Amino acid sequence: MADELNKSTPMQLDEYTRLDSVNTVKDERIRYYYTLFLYDKNELDMSSIEENIAPHIIHTIQTSPEMKKLREENITFDYIYFDKNGEVAYQLSVTPEMYKGKEE
Repeated sequence: MADELNKSTPMQLDEYTRLDSVNTVKDERIRYYYTLFLYDKNELDMSSIEENIAPHIIHTIQTSPEMKKLREENITFDYIYFDKNGEVAYQLSVTPEMYKGKEE
């Protein structure tokens, strides 16, 4: 999956976010690397990110048909967001315990 996605990266997802790359770690994790190219990490409201982005990511993992095989393999999903200066602005790891039992 990572190799296929990387063929299309970098990919601008919206007016703020670019998917830079994806990799796997020991067939146990998949990591998505993003850049929030308009923001410095000090400009971001982390409580708003936690309240809005994290639940959206978890819901997508729980319900996306494209992620079904990964859910079945108990993959942990890591999301790493960098700011416009290349510094880590936000990280989220979604474990199987966080997404299991909620599939549609």
